[in-house]
Amino acid sequence: MTVARNLFWALILAAFGAFSAPASAQHVRPDVVLLVMLDDADYYDFGINSSDAITPNIDGIAKSGISLSQFHSASSICTPTRVSVVTGESPIHFGISRLWADDPKAAKGPFYRGKRGIPGYKETLPKFMRSLGYATFHVGKWHLGISQERFTPTGLGFDQYRMTWLNPNHGTLRVTTDQGLITTDEQSWRPAYEANEIIRFMEAQRTAGKPVFVSWWPMEVHWPLYVPPMFDNECCGFNLGTRRGQLLAMLYQWDREFGRVVDYLKQAGLYENALVIATSDNGGFHGAVSPDHRQSTGKNSLYEGGIRVPFVASWPTLIEPGSSSDQLMTSMDLFPSIVGLLGGQGPDTTGEDLSGIFTGREVKHKEPPYWQVRTVSVRKFADETRSEEFAIRDGCWKMFKTRALNDPYHLYNVCADPNETENLAFEKPDLFRRLKRELLQRRMEISSYARYERVSGPVTIPDDDRLNVHQDDITIRATIEPGYDRDREYVIYERGTGIRLALSDGELVAEVKGVEDSGDNPKIGTVTLKAPVADDGKPHEVQFMIRGYFRGDATISLFVDDEEKAKLWGEIGSNDPGPSLFAVLWEEVPAQLGDTGITLSDYRIFLSAIPPQEMF
Repeated sequence: MTVARNLFWALILAAFGAFSAPASAQHVRPDVVLLVMLDDADYYDFGINSSDAITPNIDGIAKSGISLSQFHSASSICTPTRVSVVTGESPIHFGISRLWADDPKAAKGPFYRGKRGIPGYKETLPKFMRSLGYATFHVGKWHLGISQERFTPTGLGFDQYRMTWLNPNHGTLRVTTDQGLITTDEQSWRPAYEANEIIRFMEAQRTAGKPVFVSWWPMEVHWPLYVPPMFDNECCGFNLGTRRGQLLAMLYQWDREFGRVVDYLKQAGLYENALVIATSDNGGFHGAVSPDHRQSTGKNSLYEGGIRVPFVASWPTLIEPGSSSDQLMTSMDLFPSIVGLLGGQGPDTTGEDLSGIFTGREVKHKEPPYWQVRTVSVRKFADETRSEEFAIRDGCWKMFKTRALNDPYHLYNVCADPNETENLAFEKPDLFRRLKRELLQRRMEISSYARYERVSGPVTIPDDDRLNVHQDDITIRATIEPGYDRDREYVIYERGTGIRLALSDGELVAEVKGVEDSGDNPKIGTVTLKAPVADDGKPHEVQFMIRGYFRGDATISLFVDDEEKAKLWGEIGSNDPGPSLFAVLWEEVPAQLGDTGITLSDYRIFLSAIPPQEMF
């Protein structure tokens, strides 16, 4: 049937001379693209995957289109996944492995303006859609930066937006818009307001004759769980005294609002040529999972429960009704795959065009998908600690790495063992070694910012938001060649006053300036590390590394010839063993690499904290 449909449209286009037009014009493009990404919805929270969830409108999308059983978010937490959807890139391309959450305390003072965001020069999905003539609209959560205009939805390509906040879920709503902050009591429930705004926008553009791209990121079903004020349990019989029952009530009532949007599309005659996608930003809250839940853990972890999420899509003009696929796809692939479906030419990205999945073709990643997150491990291990987790997939095989375990590398067959209970590292030693190496290589490839074979004088990198380390990671590594004057100082890396790495009097000296605590009156502080570099006439490899300032995991390290020579760490606000920075100073300045009179070879910058023993 799919082949017949495609042939039908090809004949129609040919009749109108489409084959004399550019290649992109030969594709039928939808009048509406609606991309819905729920918050913390588990794979088993969509009715089509569950024995207790009731989501008839979500299920209706699957019936008129396709459901994917192996769709994975790019992270197990909010911000990194949202970055991947908007850019088609791995979050590590931007050095992001944690939240860019709003923190009013962090925005105090003239030297520090809140948090990072996606660089304005980056091609994004809404910018691409706008270039095709679509009117673009964002509704709901954001979490991609608001401290600079270029980080807001408008800065990233949306014509209009309605940014709603976690609370309240009903009553008077405070909404940040492209026209400023508004307060509305138009509707007593946030999802109802969001649905109304989407219908309003679509109708206005339909009247104007423009196609629309709408990004809807509702807060549901994020904590805190609650029973919506208008929910009538006669429909469902949920146990509202439990977390699961409250989540199901939230989801059911949100699905009704989603249904209103779908009904509008049908009544307006737009549904047949509308691409509607619904998924989730990460796995579910592990205290409210379905009894069907057959995968390990949930949100915050790179085990399957944290990143395998529900996915349905409908486009009756192109997608076979009631179809399904178990092919692997990630949120990084959404941007290039939507480009592929629309017949456009998008930018090169970490994500890949897997649009063939939607039309029943067998397609595979050219490069294995890679994940990295800094969070709290929720596995019940005796030596559980605050953790950084990594993963890579090759078909059914998954390599998992965590800093929280004495045995950090695990190998799982997630098709046969979705709960990831059987570590097959010893049974599959060759595969284990290959995937371990590929995991470390992919990490270096994706997080690589710059590489210079030889730096023999000052090199200037223009201001770039990706180098504003803030609360994230960076690794700077180079080989100091012999022949320099040990009695003078040389810059190895310098970006404003936030980070300065120099060679001075035979010592590697790092100075990092930033916010010293996260209290009501944060102050600017500086930490300094020093490490000796031998005077033996030989080349010496030096490395500076920040593992971002996230609770107890903040570290700054200096390595000489792959040996850690100096380190600072500690809780936020702690003075033991030294000042602990809440964030590196925010500055919009160029960076200088190298200096006159010294030669640095194999100079590399990574937007990830990569210890020497994990490099190639």
